[in-house]
Amino acid sequence: FRRQDLFPNAHPLYAGDMGLSNPPAQRAAFARADLVLALGTRLGDITSQGYSFPAPGQRTVHVCADASWLGWRFPTELALAAHAIPTVAALASRNAGAPAGRTAWCAELRGLQTADAAWTPRHADDGVVFPNLVAALGPMLADNAIVTLDAGTFGAPFYRKIAWKSGQRLLAPISGAMGYGMPAAVAAALRCPDRPVICAVGDGGFLMTGGELAVAVGRGAPIKVLLSENGSYASIRIHQERAHPGRVSGTDLINPDLAAIGAAYGYPVMVVRDEADLPALLAALVAPGPLFAVVHSSLSAVLPPPQRAD
Repeated sequence: FRRQDLFPNAHPLYAGDMGLSNPPAQRAAFARADLVLALGTRLGDITSQGYSFPAPGQRTVHVCADASWLGWRFPTELALAAHAIPTVAALASRNAGAPAGRTAWCAELRGLQTADAAWTPRHADDGVVFPNLVAALGPMLADNAIVTLDAGTFGAPFYRKIAWKSGQRLLAPISGAMGYGMPAAVAAALRCPDRPVICAVGDGGFLMTGGELAVAVGRGAPIKVLLSENGSYASIRIHQERAHPGRVSGTDLINPDLAAIGAAYGYPVMVVRDEADLPALLAALVAPGPLFAVVHSSLSAVLPPPQRAD
């Protein structure tokens, strides 16, 4: 979960991830697997799709460095307390080759992942549709780029609409806690000063830990801040609209001038209000040097369709 960078997403054997909102057809295909190798995962809530996968009857081999997770929730045919890398190396050394008769199965899984990763640009009247930007940014990222994400709806396309390469690094909060993005970006830039670092963060998350930008300035870490401003704790708002349509409570944000905050730290600032400005923003995101970009994002594009309150 949220480790898409561990396997090259363009590889023909990449079948996607077990995350949030997997398409039903993809979940059904995974459920038909006759063997599940759970490698380096705890098989927690998200990875197991609410503790429904692997299903009873699916043969499971669970490899985890922390033995306390082995057999904790799922019966396993083989439980191995080991680290992932030496386990994979040992398996690869057998050089068994691809089993016969699996070509169609692999092609089906790959096709489902490719369909899920596809994105058709959309339009909204209340701001930039943020996935339009993310989908366009993916192919432009440097082969050694580091992207840190905060928690929020803005981050969803980073997981599903970018074909991550094994040399890139995606740093995201597994717990979904807000406020992770900025400190993670500063740490990444200090630890890897020769790699470009982009921090994607929502307005709510930035208001929690945006002051960490002072550390980046003070230590000379030229990170790029890509700030999605939609004036809402949108992840929570989505659940409100689904369960109680029209009853919004505590999710509207009263923001300061976020661009002025970036300028106050001495960062070059871009403010994007229209899709026509995206080409200039994309060029700036992959150019050398720091950047503080505020994108006025569409809230309507992420909310569920309006429902009748009765």
